[in-house]
Amino acid sequence: MRKLGLGGRAGALAAIMYSAKRYGVPLPAEVFYFINSEKRAVYRVYRRIVEELGPPGRMEDAVVAQLAGLAVRLGKPHLAPLAVMLYRRLREKNQGYRSTTLAAVALVKAGLPPKEVSKYLGVAPSTLSKALKRVEA
Repeated sequence: MRKLGLGGRAGALAAIMYSAKRYGVPLPAEVFYFINSEKRAVYRVYRRIVEELGPPGRMEDAVVAQLAGLAVRLGKPHLAPLAVMLYRRLREKNQGYRSTTLAAVALVKAGLPPKEVSKYLGVAPSTLSKALKRVEA
């Protein structure tokens, strides 16, 4: 932040957004209300960060790494390739969903328990069950 001359709440939140996107960590929209900052100012600073540092990377790569890591953490690494294949199929057909929700759906369809998937990925159980009913793989 010092290198780019950024400061204040907007600069801090923009830096957090950039880092979250780069490493595939979901960042809910409620963060804006928590910080009580103007979205316009945050996105203006975020654009400056992207101009200086480049785009944060492909979000899909981060989500794929998150899928594999969660499958390993839950003790079922053999399900990771299936979950990644399902996630890519879901991403193509269902553009309206957040990537975290689609990752959760892919993991559940691959065979992991929904309760643990929703807990680790931060997807509400009700959102996960609705998405499971609506998406097509």
